[in-house]
Amino acid sequence: MTEPATQPAQPADEPVTATGPSAAAASAPAPASAPEPGSASAPASTPAADPAAARPNVARGIAFAALTVPAGIAAWVLLWQAGFISAIVAFGVAWLALLLYRFGSRGLVTRAGMWVVVATTVVTLVLAFFAGVAWDMASVLEYEIPAVFFDAEFWWLYRVNLLDNPELWSSYTVDILLSVLFAALGTFSVFRSLAKQTSGTPQLRS
Repeated sequence: MTEPATQPAQPADEPVTATGPSAAAASAPAPASAPEPGSASAPASTPAADPAAARPNVARGIAFAALTVPAGIAAWVLLWQAGFISAIVAFGVAWLALLLYRFGSRGLVTRAGMWVVVATTVVTLVLAFFAGVAWDMASVLEYEIPAVFFDAEFWWLYRVNLLDNPELWSSYTVDILLSVLFAALGTFSVFRSLAKQTSGTPQLRS
């Protein structure tokens, strides 16, 4: 007896895959949405620079630069009483005035700052020269140094000699010329560098 033919067994539950453009669109990943401006992932805006932060405090810079005066006089007189006139003192005075002004102003060194440094340097060197003359006078008159510098009578005598004694000025002619020469040599490099730095400095407005 012949057995009936049987059909081959079908594979169980094969996954059905769709084909065509609709299937490709369905399988593509969804595009990420742009973050909202108020969300945490939104890039933070950069704060605008405060113009006042770069504006120098000129008054404070002048106050600090004024500290150059006693330091410069002391250095000049120290070499003067030893018989020397050196350009290194003038250079140090100009450099210190610039350093102290920059530290005090806490900002850009503008043209106004440059003139503060120049004026401070010139005033310091002029006063230093007169301090050297006072030292010479106190030594010649055999006054006790430095106590004599607190004596009102000595300063009266000093003023009289400066104003009414032409021989005093003639005796210091060479010293005056050398002082001016070495002061120019010492300060030239600092002033020139400062002038170049401030030539392109923008004028800050309040």
